[in-house]
Amino acid sequence: MYIKVENNQVTGGPTTVPNTLTLADGSVITNAGSLSEAELIEQGYYPLVDISLVVELAYHTFVSRDYVIEADRVTMQNNHVMLGLDEYKARKIAAAYQAANNQLDSLVQGYSQLEVATWPMIQADVLAYTATAVVGSYMQAAIDTSGYTAQGLADLLLPRFAEQAAIMATRKTAVEAIMLAADHAAVKAVTSL
Repeated sequence: MYIKVENNQVTGGPTTVPNTLTLADGSVITNAGSLSEAELIEQGYYPLVDISLVVELAYHTFVSRDYVIEADRVTMQNNHVMLGLDEYKARKIAAAYQAANNQLDSLVQGYSQLEVATWPMIQADVLAYTATAVVGSYMQAAIDTSGYTAQGLADLLLPRFAEQAAIMATRKTAVEAIMLAADHAAVKAVTSL
């Protein structure tokens, strides 16, 4: 890996040597990779050496990149700071909620907003029906518009309700584990499962 230096300043990010290189005298080299390291440095392409500390990127935030131009190379150091534990937990909790929401959203594809808005009431009616065999008003409306029998609707919806409950239980378990984690590594461990 190389980096371009002009007027003793780094002018770009890490790169490879271009295939075609125009020299200061105007001549063109079509196989710049055949140049010696000293010739590449003369053209401003310095070997790049990354001396960054190895950090756990899951809970470190990039802050800055420092370059030091030396006679025969450029050293690069990426600087990171560790996120506070509370901030890291908050990010992981937000990610757990987003993952659950994405799963729940996949369950409503193809349904109108009105249908989705009435699901909690239909769900309550279906659950009551399974216990009492009494059809509530929301369940009856769903039966009337779908053509299902009461039992058919219950058979159709109960697995979906169970899937929703499982998604929410998984989210709850993940959030509780994150909240109980004592340090960054423990948070990463419980969110990597």
